[in-house]
Amino acid sequence: MQISNKGISLIKTFEKCSLRAYENSHKRLAIGYGWIDSVDDQPICEGMIITQKKAEELFREKLNACEDRIKIDVTVDLKQYQFDALVAFAYGKENNSLKGLVLLDRLNKGKYKEAADCFFLYTPQNGIKRKVYERDLFLGYTAFTEMMVLYTQTE
Repeated sequence: MQISNKGISLIKTFEKCSLRAYENSHKRLAIGYGWIDSVDDQPICEGMIITQKKAEELFREKLNACEDRIKIDVTVDLKQYQFDALVAFAYGKENNSLKGLVLLDRLNKGKYKEAADCFFLYTPQNGIKRKVYERDLFLGYTAFTEMMVLYTQTE
């Protein structure tokens, strides 16, 4: 399973692309769509600039890592929208993993509703809106999520 365009849109709504290095909410330098690792074997440094093409390459690399982690960590069957929500959630975490989280524990026990409610346990500062969208997508409220992503992009 791979993330759908709906999931990608959700991530890109909250991970705004910056072609210039910036300090993320964890006080680390990031670039592109929240990329924190080296770029072409160079550590991210203040003033670093990348192209849009490079930002998209890094986005896809991180996205693939998140997809792979979800496939390893989650032991129950998922619907596409649940997979999308979990990949979006993992993308927002520095280690791209659900390992050790109550959310993963509940999910792997087949307690989908309880797992959905756990999205709010991991809300970064000023990040509640993102967790609402991820949770709603996980529960299958895709029409609402699509509408809100479009609304957020026009703000």
